[in-house]
Amino acid sequence: MTEKKSQIMQSVDDYQAFLAGDESKATVDIATVRPIPDFSAAEIKTIRRKNHMTQQMLAHTLLVSPRTVEAWEIGKTRPNGPSKVILSLLDKDPDKFKELMDS
Repeated sequence: MTEKKSQIMQSVDDYQAFLAGDESKATVDIATVRPIPDFSAAEIKTIRRKNHMTQQMLAHTLLVSPRTVEAWEIGKTRPNGPSKVILSLLDKDPDKFKELMDS
């Protein structure tokens, strides 16, 4: 048996022991994930303007269509998770966003 297979088999044995109540070889990590903020139509427009962007520029940045940005800004639809994360970064730390985009 290869070393990798041996390690996997040991992991399986440790997991089965954990399920049976033996926590001696288990490590539990707890991660707290903050919710992604929601943005109103007015907030999206403010973020865009604060970053000196047109709707087309913001759309290009978020990989969405200009019509999508327009729909967000009139409150017809709302951004999804990835777009909300980028909007949040543009809102809180535009310099960091630009730094990430340049690298």
